[in-house]
Amino acid sequence: MKLDIIGSVARLKRVISRWIRQRRGKEHYNTKPTWSFLMDNIKWVFEFNCKKKSWSSFLNRATGFVSLKIRTRRWSL
Repeated sequence: MKLDIIGSVARLKRVISRWIRQRRGKEHYNTKPTWSFLMDNIKWVFEFNCKKKSWSSFLNRATGFVSLKIRTRRWSL
């Protein structure tokens, strides 16, 4: 559960910071960064958290692997 919260916060931070960079013109975008676009991306983060377990089990069955390792840290030791 704790790792899910850390991943959620990281995804939210990335979505918001990327939206800000796009609004300032520092990053290229295909879709205009409007408020509704930001809200849609935030909703996606929460939907992803709810559906992550079902996706990982689907991928495990489809690929034949026993588990799906999701990287949570940028650098691993």
